[in-house]
Amino acid sequence: MDWHSSGITTSVMGALKRGLAPRADELGIYICGGRGRHSRRTPDELRIVADRKSLDGDVLVRNSRLTARVDNNAIADGFQIYLHTFILSADGEWAVVQQGMNTSNRMARRYHWHSANVKDFTSEPHTAIVGEHQGAIMNLVDGQAREARDALLSILPPLPTVMATAT
Repeated sequence: MDWHSSGITTSVMGALKRGLAPRADELGIYICGGRGRHSRRTPDELRIVADRKSLDGDVLVRNSRLTARVDNNAIADGFQIYLHTFILSADGEWAVVQQGMNTSNRMARRYHWHSANVKDFTSEPHTAIVGEHQGAIMNLVDGQAREARDALLSILPPLPTVMATAT
């Protein structure tokens, strides 16, 4: 899956999803999401698998959304995510392959995640980020970016406290 050929990644992930789906329960591998509108179905697909396999669907959906948010927002590299594939095992281990496109130069970059390696979504969560070097990147989840990340978060106003009222 070459960094300069975004179609190959999309095709391979789509083919794996279609090819493994009929034998997913037998193999214990489920591929959710995909490109464009298929990526927006990821939460529903994860919940369906989670219900069948007695996994926590809410946690899986949260993890899916966090990976997308980190790669779209915490890494300022000029790439917009358009492929989000969540690979899930029957025992709850997961991997994510996302791909972003830099529309100005038509180059792709992939973001790889593996649940065994994710200790913290805000510090060094990736297994790999793959693509041709294209200049400076502001990666706020890099381990060396802690001071910058903390400084940015400290300037945000506190979230309002919502008090529950008895009726």
